[in-house]
Amino acid sequence: MPPEPIAGYITLGRGISIHRRDCRNLLRLEAKQPERLTAVDWGEGQDRLFSVDVAIHAWDRQGLVRDVSAVFADEKVNIERMTSVTDPRERTARLDLKIAVHGLTELNRILARVSSLPHVLSARRRMI
Repeated sequence: MPPEPIAGYITLGRGISIHRRDCRNLLRLEAKQPERLTAVDWGEGQDRLFSVDVAIHAWDRQGLVRDVSAVFADEKVNIERMTSVTDPRERTARLDLKIAVHGLTELNRILARVSSLPHVLSARRRMI
């Protein structure tokens, strides 16, 4: 997601695969065959959307999902997928979402807003 640094790796028969510059897989491939790395950039276009996985951990309470959803609605960010699982023993909830954002600045703003909601313990990007 812009502006994160990225790099390309020339694969055998599948074109170029794009990785975050700090991706463990890319670092491993680079160590073995550095000549197959190639420079890439994000290109132009302000209206591009990037799917991002987000994990929210909170104390379980009525209205939690509503309040989280309201942040995304206020920010005009589409929720592509959302699952919610509660742990009654610990009285916590975990929300896993896939959202569509324009870039890192927008994502950070949204995560800060979600983190400030009552009873939210953490809101972070999940790196897969």
